[in-house]
Amino acid sequence: MRIAFPTSALAAALLVLSGCGIQGEPPSAKRLAALTSHGVHVDYTPLASPRDALAKGDLVALGTLTDVVDVVAVTHPGARENERQAGAYATFVLTVDEVISGDPAKLRDRRVYVTVNKSRATEITALARANSHPRVVAVLDDISDWKPSPDATVTRSAALPLDAPLYFAYSDGLWLQDDDDAAMTGVYAEPRDLPAAWNGPRTVAEVAASLRAAKR
Repeated sequence: MRIAFPTSALAAALLVLSGCGIQGEPPSAKRLAALTSHGVHVDYTPLASPRDALAKGDLVALGTLTDVVDVVAVTHPGARENERQAGAYATFVLTVDEVISGDPAKLRDRRVYVTVNKSRATEITALARANSHPRVVAVLDDISDWKPSPDATVTRSAALPLDAPLYFAYSDGLWLQDDDDAAMTGVYAEPRDLPAAWNGPRTVAEVAASLRAAKR
């Protein structure tokens, strides 16, 4: 997965202005996704099918987005790189109701910690306020030993249990849905982006059902 961030002063200013324009909106899955992804561009290989998602995901889970927190700090030896990457990550805390695939022992108090790339112009506190506690289905990659580059240092805060694994979600493997929404929302993908082998799921429940069926 490759992530590109806007680096010019003009781009940063536009992000700040855009963020200010939606501060008064109520919490929702759509708002949270928009605030997280605004100005962030991803290039990813789609999960080809539910079976492919099960094969690639270290943990596949269904649950609720409990919180958005700041638990990962990434530092680089160079000041310019530190400035370019500052504020690039947030952690979604999922309370899991069902482990569809993977080891349930990886959970801590039913929770799993998922680091996501976020807009550098959006504070984590703003993401937390936008959290409507939607239902979530997630295909996750264990990145407990991850570094964005060999010379980077990744530091965990006390908000993350010492022995808790850390995950990334696949770009088309993180779907959110509020109770009153007819369709799910992706942070970096839309339901229409899923390949044909997924058979066009529109909801979190339908994605979860497709993943369960692929295990048979």
